[in-house]
Parts: sequence; structure tokens; C-alpha cells
Amino acid sequence: MKPPTLLLIVLGTILGPVYFAYCEYLSGETAEMHTLTDRADRWELPDGVILRFRGGLGYRPVVLKLTPELNLYRFRFTFDAGHPGSKESANDYQVRLQQGDIDIYQHSFRVAGSGTLALDPLAIPYGGS
Repeated sequence: MKPPTLLLIVLGTILGPVYFAYCEYLSGETAEMHTLTDRADRWELPDGVILRFRGGLGYRPVVLKLTPELNLYRFRFTFDAGHPGSKESANDYQVRLQQGDIDIYQHSFRVAGSGTLALDPLAIPYGGS
């Protein structure tokens, strides 16, 4: 094997994972931060439609301006649901992203206590809110 070929293999083996880690964890910026505190079994959306939650309470919907030029979007959630002196119980959450009346993304997950959860990157096909 020629030395330049061996050098390229070694550099690719070292720099490949480093570049992936940079793109996955260090690049990007925080565009918006929202604290979700208000909960109810129904909310009125900006277009006048009533959003109802069956069997529980839901957080107030947040309107986000999303554009394809800023792809890929990653939603990161920080939870602080632990109570001192009590057993941690798991809570079920669902994230639903709509453009108009059309669901373009939906994800359900369970979180116990406190922590941070980052969802997979999401590409927005066309701009809107």
C-alpha cells in the first residue's frame, strides 16, 4: 500500500467521527426558547379553531415561524418534573407540528423526572407558521 493512501485512510478514520460529532452536537444555534406552563383541556388556535385534548391536559400551542432556508430544525426539550421526596413517575408527551390543518411531524415519548431530550433533525419542506 502506498503511503499517501494509508495517510488518507488514517485521516478519514480520525476526522470522519470528529466531523459527525461537530455537525450533530456543536453546530447550529438556538433560534427560540419557550417555557410551557399553561395547561388546559382545550385551546383556541390563532385561526379560531378549538384544539381539544382527550383524556388529559395539554400545553398551550406555540406558533413558530419555520423556513426551509434554516433547515435542519431540531427540537430540544428540557424537563424539570422531579419532586423532592417522591418517587419519579414517567410522563407521556406528544409533539405535533402542523402547517395549517396538516400534520407534518408527530412524535410521542416518555420522560421520567428531569433531563433534556433532543429529537431527530427535521426538514421543513416549505415556509409557514
